[in-house]
Amino acid sequence: MLTFRVLGPLEVAGNGGPVEVQGPQRRMMLARLLAAQGQVVSVESLIDGLWDGVPPLRATGVLRTVVFGLRKALEPDRPPRTPPRLLISAPTGYALRVPEEAVDAWRFEAAVRATRASGTPPKAVLQRLDHALALWRGPAYAEFATARWAAREAVRLEELRARAVEQRAQALLTLGRAAEPLPDLEAQVLDHPLREESWRLLALALYQAGRQGDALAALRRVRRVLMNDLGVEPGAELRRLEADVLAQAPGLEPAPAARPVARLTPSVALPAAPPFVGRADELARLEATADVTAAGRLTLALVTGEPGVGKTRLVEQVGAGLAERGWTCVRGRCPESGGAPAAWPWTELLTELADAGHEPPPESARVLAPLLEDASERTSHDATGGRFRMRHAVVNHLTATARTAPLLIVIEDLHRADEETLDLLAHLVDGADGAPIMVVTTLRPHEESPGLRDALGQLARYAPVRVELAGLSEKAVAELLWSGAPELDEATVRAIAERTGGNAFFVCETARLISAAGAEDALSQVPAGVHAVVRQRLARLPETAQALLRQATVLGREVDLDVLAAMTDSDPETVATAVEAALAAGLLVEDGPDQVRFVHILVRDALYEEVPQLRRARWHARAGTEIQRLRPTEVSLLAYHFLAAGDRASAPRAARYARAAAEQAAWRFAHREAARLWQEAVAAHDRSQVHDERTRLDLIMGTIRALALAGDVVTARDRRNAAIADAEKLGDPALTADLLSAFDVPTIWTNRRYAAKDEQVVAAAERVLRLLPPHAEEARCRVLTTLALELDGTQDDRGRQAAHQAEALARGLDRPDLLAQALNARHAHAYHRAGLACERLAIGRELLTLGLRHELAAVEVLGHVILAQAHAALAEPETADEHADAVERLADRYDLPLPGTLLGWYRAMRMSIAGRFADADTAYRRTTERLGESWMWGIERDLLHFAVFCLYIQNGTLLDLAGEADEQYRRWGSNYARGKALMLLAEGHTAQARAVTSAARELPRDYLLEARLGLAAILAVSLDDQAMATSVYEELLPAADCLAGAGSGVVTLGPVSHYLGELARCLGRPEQAAAHHRHALAIAERTGAPHWAAAARTALARGGHG
Repeated sequence: MLTFRVLGPLEVAGNGGPVEVQGPQRRMMLARLLAAQGQVVSVESLIDGLWDGVPPLRATGVLRTVVFGLRKALEPDRPPRTPPRLLISAPTGYALRVPEEAVDAWRFEAAVRATRASGTPPKAVLQRLDHALALWRGPAYAEFATARWAAREAVRLEELRARAVEQRAQALLTLGRAAEPLPDLEAQVLDHPLREESWRLLALALYQAGRQGDALAALRRVRRVLMNDLGVEPGAELRRLEADVLAQAPGLEPAPAARPVARLTPSVALPAAPPFVGRADELARLEATADVTAAGRLTLALVTGEPGVGKTRLVEQVGAGLAERGWTCVRGRCPESGGAPAAWPWTELLTELADAGHEPPPESARVLAPLLEDASERTSHDATGGRFRMRHAVVNHLTATARTAPLLIVIEDLHRADEETLDLLAHLVDGADGAPIMVVTTLRPHEESPGLRDALGQLARYAPVRVELAGLSEKAVAELLWSGAPELDEATVRAIAERTGGNAFFVCETARLISAAGAEDALSQVPAGVHAVVRQRLARLPETAQALLRQATVLGREVDLDVLAAMTDSDPETVATAVEAALAAGLLVEDGPDQVRFVHILVRDALYEEVPQLRRARWHARAGTEIQRLRPTEVSLLAYHFLAAGDRASAPRAARYARAAAEQAAWRFAHREAARLWQEAVAAHDRSQVHDERTRLDLIMGTIRALALAGDVVTARDRRNAAIADAEKLGDPALTADLLSAFDVPTIWTNRRYAAKDEQVVAAAERVLRLLPPHAEEARCRVLTTLALELDGTQDDRGRQAAHQAEALARGLDRPDLLAQALNARHAHAYHRAGLACERLAIGRELLTLGLRHELAAVEVLGHVILAQAHAALAEPETADEHADAVERLADRYDLPLPGTLLGWYRAMRMSIAGRFADADTAYRRTTERLGESWMWGIERDLLHFAVFCLYIQNGTLLDLAGEADEQYRRWGSNYARGKALMLLAEGHTAQARAVTSAARELPRDYLLEARLGLAAILAVSLDDQAMATSVYEELLPAADCLAGAGSGVVTLGPVSHYLGELARCLGRPEQAAAHHRHALAIAERTGAPHWAAAARTALARGGHG
C-alpha cells in the first residue's frame, strides 16, 4: 500500500521504499487531490491551482499530461488499458481514492475526531493524541504555501493541531501530570499568542505544578498581548482563572474531565427532531469543519442525498450542537412550492437574525430593504449598483454578526434555489472569507438546474466540504424501527432495511405504518415506495381528514389553517379534528399557532400528485381568493395561485398579481424572475379576453425592461419592435414614446443587429417626435436617444443631431440618468469620421463623473470602457490599461458579464501591440468562444474574422485566412469587397482584385472605421490607385496621432501615421511620407511595439531617410 505524508514535506512511500514524484506540477496536483480527501476536484479548480490563475494555452491538454505522469509514478506496474485504481477520472475532474490510514493528515484528523467523543478516558485521549501529534514533521503543505487551496488546508490542519495540543494538555492535567504539557503549551502561546484557551491551560498547568507566581505572570502576559494587539481585555475564563489563582481556589485542582475549548453565549437554536442515528462520521466531518470556522475562517459544506435520506436531520443535529456551544444558528429554505418572492431563504434567515436581536444598523437596513420589506411604495434605484450594495450589506451584516459569536447559516434545498439566492450565496462566500461563518447547504444531486451547476462550479474553488448521504446501515435502520415498533424481530428489520434502501424517511413512515397496523405480517404491510406508504397511511384517516389534507396540498408544505378553513368552507371544529388526526398520524407537524406543516415535502407531493389537474386548478383559485381576503400584500403567493388556476375567470387577478410580483422581483434585483412574471401577466391578460390594449402594452413594456435588465437585449428588442404597430394604433404618442424607450438600460455594446437599421423603429420615432407636445421633454429626450442609437453607424446625420438634441434636453431637465443615455448615444456617433478620439475622451470623462457622483454603477463602467478605448486610440496604452483594469474590477464587483468578456478583446489587442501575434490570435478565439448571440447579435464570428485578418496582414500570413475570406465574401458581398481584394492580391491576382475593389460599397461609419481605412490604405497602395489613395489620405489625416482601430477596444493595425506615410509615398510626396513615418516610429517606440517600429524604419530607409 502507498502512504502519503503532507504534515511536512510531501513524501510518498510504497512497500519497496520511497516513491519519487518528480516535477512541481505533478507534486502540486497530488497534494491538491490529497487535500480534497477523496472528493472529486474539478478540472477548472486543478488548472486554477496548478497555474495560479494564469493557465497556459491548451491547459486542459497539459493537465492530462500531468495526470498521465502522476499515474505512472503512483502505479508504475499497472497493465496497459486497465483503469487506474488510485487517481481516478470523474465526469468533472479527478480524485485520489486511497484508504484513510494511507495519508498522515487523514489519520491525524481521524484521531483528533475520535478523542472528542464523550466519555473517552483521559488516558485513551492522551495515547491517541500522542500518536496523532507525532505525525507532524513540519508545516502542512509547506511546499505549496503560496497556493490558495494549500493555505486554506494548512490553516484548517494547524487549527486542529492547536486543538489537539490543548486537548492533550487537558488530559494530562486531568491525570494530575501538570508539568508534562508545559513545554508544548509555552511553544503554543508563542506560535498562537491570541489563543486564550492555550494561555488558560498554561497558567493552570503552572499553578498545579506549584508555580503560582509563574501562573500569574503568564496571565499578565496574555493581558498585555490582547491589549497591545487587539485593544481588548482577556475573556471571562481567563479573568475567572486569575481570580481563582489569587484566591488559591480549591476548584483549581485537576478536573475529572476535559473542558470545552470555547464558551460562547447562547443564541438561536435550530429545532429538535426524532432520534438521530447512523450519521456519526458525517456529523464528525461537519463538526470538524465548524472547528475550522471557529478559528476565523468562512467554510462551506454541501450535504447531498436523495429525498428523505436525512439531510435536514443531519444539519439540525449540527445546529443543535453548535447552538449549545454558543453559536448563532439561522436557517433559510428554498421554497419547495411556488409563491415565495425571489431570494426568499435570505429573507428568512435575516428575519430570524433580527428576531434574535441581530438587527442591521439603520444605514444597512435601508440597503437591505428589498429583502426585508414588501412596501408598496418603493423608491427607484440603480439596478446595477443597488444590487451590489444590497449584496455587500448582506455580507457586512452577517460578518458583523459573526464577530459576536460564530455563525451557522443553513440553506436547505439548494436545488430549488433561484438565481438571486445563488448569487447572494456566491457573494457571501467570496466576500466574507476570514469571518467565522459556516454555510451548510442541502441539495438533491440529480435535480441540479443549469444555474445551480454554474454556481457550484464557481464555489468549487473554495474547496467546500462535501457530505454525501447514502442510505442508513442495517444497524441504524434497526434503531429507527425499534424506536417506533420495538416488537419487530431482526428478520423483519433486515427485510425492511433492504426494501427501503435505508432511506430514513421511508423507514420512519414504515415504522409508523406498522405501529398503526400491528406487527403481525409486517412485511406484507410495507409498500414498494415512499408515495405508496404515504397513500396507505392516509387511507387510515377519517374521510373528512383525507379530503382536507388533499386540499391543503395546494397551499404548499406550510399550511395556514385560516386559509384552509375558508377555502374548504369548513368550520373550525372540522378543521381542528382533521388536523389533529393528521398530527397523530405523523403526516403533519405543528408550525405555529395557526399553521401546520407537512412532515416532509414527499408527503405533500405524494398527495398533490393524486389530485386531478382540473380539481387542483379550482382549489388554487379558491386558495387565491381567500389569501387575497386574509393576506392581500402577499403578491407572489397570490400570483402563484391565480396563475395555477389557469382559467378565464381567474385571469384578470392572475395578470394583476403577476405584475405586482414582477415589480417585487425587480425590487429584489431578480430580473430574470421579473421577466418571467411579466410574461405570465401578458399571457393571463390575453386569457382574460379583456380588450384593453393599453394595459396589455403596459405589461409588454414591463417585460421588455426586465428582459433588458436580465441581459437578454435581443429578445427585449424583438418584443419592443413587435409591439410598435399596436401602440401606434392607439394614437397616443406618449405611450408609443414609452414603448420605444422601454429598454433604455445603459449598454456598452450596440443595441441592435449589426448594419441592420430598423426602418420601422426609425419611422415610429420620427412620427412620435412630431406628435409629442412641447412640454413632454422627458419623453422627447428618451425617443431622441432611441433614434440616435438606432441610426448608429449609418451615413445619416439625423442620428448625430438626435443625440445632441437629447443631450441638451437632459441637461435642461437636470436628469443624470437621461444625460448618461444621451452621452452614450453621442459616443455611438463619435466614430463617423477618423480622429474623434478626443471627443470620445471628453464623453468618457463626463460619464465616469456622472456614474461616481450619482452612484450609477453601469454608467461608471461605461465611462471606464470609453476611456480605455479613447486612450488606446490616442496611443496611451498605460492609461488605457488603468481604465481597463477598473472595468475588470467593477464588472466583477457588480456581476456584469459583458464588460469582463469584452476586455478579452482588449487584452488580445494589447498582445498584438506588443507583437505577440500567436498569443493575440489565441486570445481572440477564446474570447469569441465565451460570447453568446444574446450579447453580440450574432456578429461575434465576423468580428473575430476582422480581428485576425488585421493580425495576419501585419505578420504576412494573410493567405492562412483564404477559406474564411471566401465565406465572408459570400455572406457580405460588396460590403466585404476590400477584404476580398486584399486576399486576391496576396494570391497574386491583381486584375481580379482591381475589379472586386471597383464594386466596394462606402465604408460604415462605426467604431471600426479607422481600421477599415488602414486596410483601404494598404489596398490603394498595392493597386497604385491614386484616386483611392487621395481619398483615404484625406480621411485618415485627422487621426495622424492615433492607432488605427484601437478606439474600438478590439483591434488595431498600428500607427495611422504609418499608413499616411505609405499613401503619401504612393501619391509622390516623399517629404510628407518621411515625416509621417518618423511620427509612426515615435508612436511605435512609445507604445512598446517593436514590429511597428521596424516597419517605420524600413519605410524610412526605403525613402532614403534611414
